[in-house]
Amino acid sequence: MKSKKKIILLALALCIAISIVSVGALSNRNSMDKKDLLKAANTIKTSLQEKADKVEVATANGISIYQDEIELRKKLAMIAFDMDEQEAYKDTIKSLARNKVLYKMAQDMGLAFTEEQALEASLRERDLVSSDEKALENTNSYIQALGLTEEQYWTDYHAKEKQQYLSIQKLKAYFTDEAVKEGKLSKVEFHTQDSSKQYKDYLKEVMKEIEDSISIDIKDESYKEKFNQK
Repeated sequence: MKSKKKIILLALALCIAISIVSVGALSNRNSMDKKDLLKAANTIKTSLQEKADKVEVATANGISIYQDEIELRKKLAMIAFDMDEQEAYKDTIKSLARNKVLYKMAQDMGLAFTEEQALEASLRERDLVSSDEKALENTNSYIQALGLTEEQYWTDYHAKEKQQYLSIQKLKAYFTDEAVKEGKLSKVEFHTQDSSKQYKDYLKEVMKEIEDSISIDIKDESYKEKFNQK
């Protein structure tokens, strides 16, 4: 059980990096082995080394989506969630659009994590990992595969990735808090299985409403077929 938790911790870090945590993707594959995690890390390393120019491929409610982030996350989705390329492209554009719009919402509402707060969260996670020898060994293998030092990973790379992730989580918490105030959800001190399901189902509905309202405009003709938009 402990070893599974250590792999899950690394998988969570990868999910943050991918910015793909959709139900559809996760339903295809519930876990990843260390080999795939390191393969994904090497894919990220190559992308970091290439430092491609920012080429706008699409927009989501006017927010730019770039070629390099699409191609990286497509490759990672294929590794992490065992998707074929077409599935990965479609899931990537949807997830990138969703997360960019949600992050912008968090920023506009004053809910986004600052760089300092994200750094603090990253360092707390580092301390948690450091408390377990095997977890530390696995995480350091992942960091080395990224081609980063531990300092670069925890204080820069991972902190930046967590900033968007935590901001979106805070936005979701805001939605449920408001639902409690409006009587749409019951206030609970400790969640039961039933209350957890109620909160999850409510958030799912809110996220669907937001996703349905997102306008994705494909700027690059060559990507329309990849995203199955003609």
